[in-house]
Amino acid sequence: MRSKSGPGGTLYHYGLCELAQRQAVFVRKDKSPDRAIKSDRAKVVMTAGCISRIFDIPNYIYNSKERSNSINHNLHIYERKINMLKPIIHDPIFLAQKSEKATRADAQVITDLKDTLMANAQQCVGMAANMIGILKNIIIVADGPKYLIMVNPTITEKTGKFETEEGCLSLPGIRPCTRYKNITVAYLDENFKKQRNRFSGWTAQIIQHEIDHCNGVLI
Repeated sequence: MRSKSGPGGTLYHYGLCELAQRQAVFVRKDKSPDRAIKSDRAKVVMTAGCISRIFDIPNYIYNSKERSNSINHNLHIYERKINMLKPIIHDPIFLAQKSEKATRADAQVITDLKDTLMANAQQCVGMAANMIGILKNIIIVADGPKYLIMVNPTITEKTGKFETEEGCLSLPGIRPCTRYKNITVAYLDENFKKQRNRFSGWTAQIIQHEIDHCNGVLI
């Protein structure tokens, strides 16, 4: 589900191929150590939407004795995280399929969803697994500074019906839909433990949008 602020300059807009090119720029060896660290890192951060924030890469250490180890350590983290980003699916035929029940064998999907949502954080506040090509009942919601993972979520109670409009990262435009102000959801958390919680307002609306995705409902 798109954020209220609308589209922004995010990592996804550059595409994974261009991102890989920026990664190559980052490790250029034809400059002095100081210039390679400072100027090339600045290029990556400015052109790719602040990679150090999105991927939680520690700040670089400029001390000459620690510089080499710091670069190698951070690049290892960077490369590992990049591999977890997934392209967003836009095919309405695929998105209209109903997802299947998720199991512990699908734990990697949770990691992929979290990293992909973080990369699209400026324009998206929630995702379902089918948005990254996986037909499993798993959703993620940006709930303030935290991310709420729901595996096999089911709405058991809902009150406060209202009409609104929503946008979606997978689909163009804005569409009308029916939502509820208050909902109770039964689900498994990211550790596959049973949970049952009540949500209201904006968070409840995002959850409803993502559960619709799991059910093959296009918004």
